[in-house]
Amino acid sequence: MSFPVAKFKNNDLAAHSVLAHLDQYRPVPEQFCARPFNQYSPDFSRWWFVPDTAWPAYKRGKLSFRQCPWNSSAMYVGYYVEKGFDQSIAKISGVKPNLIVQSDWHWRSFLRNATNGDLDSAGEEVIRRSACPLSLLVEVYGVNSIPKPGVQERADESARFEAKSTGGEYEIVAPGRDTLRRLNGCRTPRDIAVRLEEPDFRFFWVDLHIGISIQYGSEEAGTWGASDIWHNALAPWRPWIIS
Repeated sequence: MSFPVAKFKNNDLAAHSVLAHLDQYRPVPEQFCARPFNQYSPDFSRWWFVPDTAWPAYKRGKLSFRQCPWNSSAMYVGYYVEKGFDQSIAKISGVKPNLIVQSDWHWRSFLRNATNGDLDSAGEEVIRRSACPLSLLVEVYGVNSIPKPGVQERADESARFEAKSTGGEYEIVAPGRDTLRRLNGCRTPRDIAVRLEEPDFRFFWVDLHIGISIQYGSEEAGTWGASDIWHNALAPWRPWIIS
């Protein structure tokens, strides 16, 4: 399957171009703040649109740009949420208070929306607008290996699912091998959300990303500019980020 080609050669250019596109339509209810994961190497760093200026923004839902983990020639763009550590391990050495999930974390909203099936409508809208398969990526980190802003760190383990059409279930395309083996039978965001709340995951940090892949390109060769990336890949997630 062919993927759209962006008019941008890296994440930094794409994120700032989309932000500039949104600035043309101010005022809007929110003021997205663009944040790089690695400020020292921003070109292919993960970039997030956060709906406020707080940093670190673990507890916020985000719109995300990152290099596709399974295809380095593509950008993976969409919705991003982080699950911190469970309250039950708050006293373990090295676990900082701001890494513990609280009631105001977006993770709580994600669980409600995924469990109720409300999140499915946004994903289906992305598939309709983009004509691309939707990938759901789950990455986990142990207590001693959580990703630190400014430092690129690999997840301890990941699992990836793909939905190719609206109304269809997700298929596992990169199964979990150890901790994430528990997700291999999941077929919906609801299934995944329920599993990630099981006691076995209380010792793990989780990054969850739902989005599409867009090939890196150039102004001359690309087919998708900033407005296309926003409309087709990001705008359907906006209500879930600012709610």
